[in-house]
Amino acid sequence: MSLIARIAAAAALTLSAVAGQAATVSLLTTDNGWYSTVSAHSPSNTNTITGFYNNGEYRSFYVFSLPGLAAGETILSATLSFASGNGTMEGQYAQKHLGLFDYTGSISSLRTGAADSATAFADLGSGKSYGTATLNGPTGTMPGFSVSLTNDAIADLLAFSATPNHAFVIGASLLDPFVSGRAETLWSSSGQNGNAVAARLTLVTGQAVPEPDSIALLGAAALAFGIVARRRKSK
Repeated sequence: MSLIARIAAAAALTLSAVAGQAATVSLLTTDNGWYSTVSAHSPSNTNTITGFYNNGEYRSFYVFSLPGLAAGETILSATLSFASGNGTMEGQYAQKHLGLFDYTGSISSLRTGAADSATAFADLGSGKSYGTATLNGPTGTMPGFSVSLTNDAIADLLAFSATPNHAFVIGASLLDPFVSGRAETLWSSSGQNGNAVAARLTLVTGQAVPEPDSIALLGAAALAFGIVARRRKSK
C-alpha cells in the first residue's frame, strides 16, 4: 500500500471512530399543557391547544427530563417531533405558523399551575427562538411533524442538562395575527384517547471536538499529502 493510501486509510479510520462516538437519545414529555390570556394551566389537563380560541390566546409548554452528559460530550443536534393525530387544527388560515421559544421562569410553578398566568403566557411565546414550522390547513386532524432546533436551543439544552433536576421547557406560540371572535388553533382537543404524550425530543450527542491524537493524525495526513504532491510536481 502506498504512503498516501496508508495515510488516507488511517484518517478515515480516525474520522469513523470520532463519528462512532455519537449516540441518539429519545425523550418523551414528562408534562405538557397551556397558559392563556383567559385561564391558567391545570395539572390534570394534558391539552396543548395553541393559538386563538374564544377571544383568548393560548400558548403551550413541553417539559423534558434531560440526560446528564459525560465529560467532553456535547449535543450535536436536537429535533422536536410532534405526534400525529393529537387533536385537530381549526380556523381559516390556509397556513399556520408555529414558533418555539425558551422559558425562563420556574418550571415547578409552571407544571403545578402556580405560575402567574400572564407572566407564564408571555414567557412561552417570547425570548430566544428555538425554531419554527409552517403547517398547511386550514382544518383537519393534527399531522405529525418535526422541527430542527436552533443553536440557541442546543446551548440551553447543554446548560439545563447540567442542572440538578435536568428539567427543560420549550414554549409554543402561534405566530399568525390574532383575529377577534375567530378560532385559529393547533392541537384543539388534544390529550384525548390516551394520547397524553404530545412530543418527543431527540438529541444526538457526541464528542465536542476530535480528540488531540485524532487532530494530530489528520494534520499529519494533510502535511504528508502536501509533501507528496510537491515531490510529484518537482519530478
